[in-house]
Amino acid sequence: MGIFVLIVVALIVGTFAFRWLNNKYEDWDENLSEEGRKRIDSFKEYLAMAGWTLCYGFLALESLFRDERNYWVIAGFLLAGLLPWIYTCYSFISKKLKARKYMHSWEVVDASLKSIGCLVNYYGNVIVANYRGLNFDVHFHSVYPDRLLLRLPAWGKIKQDDTNLETIKDAIKEVNENTHADVVLSEPDEEGDIYLTTNDEVVLSSRLSNHGEYFKSMFHYLHSVSGSLVERYPMLREEDSDNDRPRVGFTTGNE
Repeated sequence: MGIFVLIVVALIVGTFAFRWLNNKYEDWDENLSEEGRKRIDSFKEYLAMAGWTLCYGFLALESLFRDERNYWVIAGFLLAGLLPWIYTCYSFISKKLKARKYMHSWEVVDASLKSIGCLVNYYGNVIVANYRGLNFDVHFHSVYPDRLLLRLPAWGKIKQDDTNLETIKDAIKEVNENTHADVVLSEPDEEGDIYLTTNDEVVLSSRLSNHGEYFKSMFHYLHSVSGSLVERYPMLREEDSDNDRPRVGFTTGNE
């Protein structure tokens, strides 16, 4: 009987504590920094987990003090109470391992790009490599650290009302069906310009002895796929003095 009273008291205290914290959080919310909000949310999460564990802990104790003990039931209550903490530990370890893998992939890509003479810049989680006058974007997969998306962005453009647009779309569809890369069209901007970008997914394989040469070959491949369309439709690379986007066509060296 005493165990059930303790459970009821714990639930009441926990409920009032949660409401108090929630009201305080709302009062502080306007003045809290982003880091402060994260800390408050984490504290509330751990408090809820502690309440969950206490409830199942009381149930386990109540079962333990019965005349006829069922140790399977006791073990089940204890396991249920520990589940949130087990999951939290698992998530923490998984994030740390994933972060380490991403760091390794980032370092491999960064070193490989520099080894082939690329000028490298960083924009958040994207590496932009300037190779022989063209900018290539390297995007990292959100789930698999060894998968990358290579992009030759905005290498050409065409007007939304251009009479050749539908023909070019058919040509792009043909290219996409017959190559590993994908040429995609952007949405028209305010001036009616549609930009073309070539993408390809690659995997960082531990079997490769020279990732730099691999990236070099992929850059040439993206260039050749894009260049095949330019050869058929030269209007895609018409010069625009008001636009500094890179065009298809390697220079003799880094710019």
